[in-house]
Amino acid sequence: MSSGFFVPNSVSSNYVANKKTDKGSYAWDDAVDETNLSKQVALQSVNKQYASTIDNAYSNYLAANRGVIGSNMGQGYKEAYVKTVKDQLAAQVQETNYTAANVRNEIGTNTNEAQQAIQDAYNTEVANMDRTYRYANDYLGYLKTLSGATDGTSKYLTPDQESLSIDDMYEHVFQAQPKDYLDENGNIGLSYSEWVNSQLKGTETDNQWAQWLFSQGGLQQSVKAAGKAPKPYTKTPAPTSTDLPVKSTGVDKPNNWLERLLHDIATMSTIN
Repeated sequence: MSSGFFVPNSVSSNYVANKKTDKGSYAWDDAVDETNLSKQVALQSVNKQYASTIDNAYSNYLAANRGVIGSNMGQGYKEAYVKTVKDQLAAQVQETNYTAANVRNEIGTNTNEAQQAIQDAYNTEVANMDRTYRYANDYLGYLKTLSGATDGTSKYLTPDQESLSIDDMYEHVFQAQPKDYLDENGNIGLSYSEWVNSQLKGTETDNQWAQWLFSQGGLQQSVKAAGKAPKPYTKTPAPTSTDLPVKSTGVDKPNNWLERLLHDIATMSTIN
């Protein structure tokens, strides 16, 4: 788990927080670390300039002080000149401190804003994925209403499937193609993507989410996250002598539902 983005045990937040870079490090932590590194580089530059400015100011002050002390000016003039030079040094140091403090504050503010932008992006992605799963749950309810187009009595879902929660039904929900079934209004059954589009109202929030879901890989990410979600343990029965071997079809297809669905999503056209 990423140390910088601790999240509760949920499908979406865990998946997003645990995203990794090509080098195997946590992507969100890397983004934050990059802002901290930029901050340190900027502060080093400020501190270097500050030290150089202060050093020059003191060097000029000492040189002027030595020059006036060794001069032929009267004592009163010397003291007045030394005071003037000393006041000028104090003013320059004060101005330099003030400028450096402002620059450091600006660097800190920029860093905080950059890190907040990263946090906002993280929160947005989690929220988008959460919405995908909420719609998946609603879509499961929709699938439960579908009946056979020919007899009007057969259901799209089996009785066992109807009793399951969405946590056990992501596979069926995301890959559902109920074209041979009708809803309560007599309309042909819709796939998840088609049903989602039918629910959108055209608001800015809807458009942004749809853009993320269909054009920016959001659906693929949600499918992957659902495929990685823990499944209830079911004991697989031991094979018996009566079990028949699976006959090869000679067609090279992914044998995992997640791989098949990702392949279908990757090859389908964008839904407008």
